[in-house]
Amino acid sequence: MGKRSDFERRDRDFYPTPVEPVLKLKPWLRPGDRFAEPCVGEGDLRRHLTEHLGMVCVWASDLPLDARNLPALATVDADYIVTNPPWPAIGQRGEPTVEIIRTCMAFRMSWFLLSADFAHNAYFRPIEKHCRRIVSVGRVQWIPDSSMTGKDNCAWYLFSERHTEGPRFHNMEG
Repeated sequence: MGKRSDFERRDRDFYPTPVEPVLKLKPWLRPGDRFAEPCVGEGDLRRHLTEHLGMVCVWASDLPLDARNLPALATVDADYIVTNPPWPAIGQRGEPTVEIIRTCMAFRMSWFLLSADFAHNAYFRPIEKHCRRIVSVGRVQWIPDSSMTGKDNCAWYLFSERHTEGPRFHNMEG
């Protein structure tokens, strides 16, 4: 999961999303908002959004790493796309994440749970103007029943193709 870890990354970066980072979205999402989840995995993020924030999932799929395989999102009646995608692979210039962001933000405003460092890499620059918000989450305990959190701080990023003014940063207090 992190760049300073000597643990082998899980296949397709599959780490179930814990509830704590999801609760940081509460100021920006309303009960009844409809969302699509293209990287659903086992459904943890979807479950947290519906149970804790009162949102309605209208479409979910587990994305192949090639984000161009998302034509179904064009017809989905959702207010947002909310997902915890695979994080950038080392040495791949932000992929597959940047391609997933570009694809999703073309359809709907899209929230992505990523490393806080994501915004400090060269591959962020071409999509930076489309980032509306960066909401700090802090470190996340990705492995259930572990006593350790991840070594990287995390953040939610809100992207919209229509937005072109760059991000506004929100610390962990809102």
